Amino acid sequence: MGRFLMYSTIGVLAVFVLVASLLLQHGGGSTAAISQVSVHDLGAAPPLYQGKVVTTEGALSFSEAHNLYQITDGTSLAIVIRTYPPADDLQSLSGKRVRVTGRFDFDETNGIYLDADLIRLAAAGTR
Repeated sequence: MGRFLMYSTIGVLAVFVLVASLLLQHGGGSTAAISQVSVHDLGAAPPLYQGKVVTTEGALSFSEAHNLYQITDGTSLAIVIRTYPPADDLQSLSGKRVRVTGRFDFDETNGIYLDADLIRLAAAGTR
């Protein structure tokens, strides 16, 4: 009887560890893929990406006229970085090519924008 109880406990613990690791790895079941989308495509078809988490690349710049950061793709199209918690990090990346991941949206007040979760330097040679 003692061995049965011991092996049952080990089995239950193994299942618990497996389930816990899967939940942590996939964010509680949210396995939604993050789409890699160009700045151009986001600007051309905003409703297609509205509310989705996307990753895009572009040059980060600060707009003095609007007092906000934005990413551009080398054309006149820009996507506003509406929120990004460590705002000080953006100053050091200004003028550089960055990779931004966040929730995409648009409205009449802000135009097209990202609520950024992650902003980092783009890999060398990416376009």
